[in-house]
Amino acid sequence: MQHFGVVRHLEDEMFVRTAATLVAWMLIGVASLQGITTSSRTTVVWANGDPDPDIPGLRNIYIPDNAASSSLLYDDFVVPAEGWVVVGLFSFNRMSFTGVTSAYWEIRRAVSESTSTLVASGTNAATQLMRPNTFDPRTELTTFKIVVHGLALHLSAGRYWLAVAPVASAGMQSFICPTSGRHAVGQPQGNNANAYYGSPRSSSLLRAETFAHSRAKDFALGVFARP
Repeated sequence: MQHFGVVRHLEDEMFVRTAATLVAWMLIGVASLQGITTSSRTTVVWANGDPDPDIPGLRNIYIPDNAASSSLLYDDFVVPAEGWVVVGLFSFNRMSFTGVTSAYWEIRRAVSESTSTLVASGTNAATQLMRPNTFDPRTELTTFKIVVHGLALHLSAGRYWLAVAPVASAGMQSFICPTSGRHAVGQPQGNNANAYYGSPRSSSLLRAETFAHSRAKDFALGVFARP
């Protein structure tokens, strides 16, 4: 009986240790899930639609040492009443080059052909993601998604215009992709033909439809944000 008591004591101790270990792992799991939940709050709050491979785009590129040779496409998005904290931006472009590590971006308000207000701009780290099966042998261009990282920009409710262009060198080619609004998120949904075209930091812009293909009314850009 004494031996049985020792064994029972050891079993009880093992049970306590096992239970403590399970509780510890459960707590780690809960913490991990909380971390996942927190990070997953960053989401696409506006996307104007998938790039349309059948419509020619407009030149969209930023050359740091020659701003006059840079061209930007601006399309509009609407921030709802609660506002956004913008953490990332993106655009789809047909490009002749790889190795992009940074992109130039601008956000404007009150855009018209005579004036506009620059809200924020910058050159930030960016990722170049190839869209599969998009190489066009006729133009030797491939579609890439240029994603800007590392922002923390608060935008209040209202209508804004966004431009995102890869940083490049003279001789490189990049054309922003038009969209028909397929898989669009937020407002508008690639259906209001309210894009503008111009140079970085210029106060006056021109209607994009003046230069674009007749079917190129809206363009593939988007915003990542958190509440």
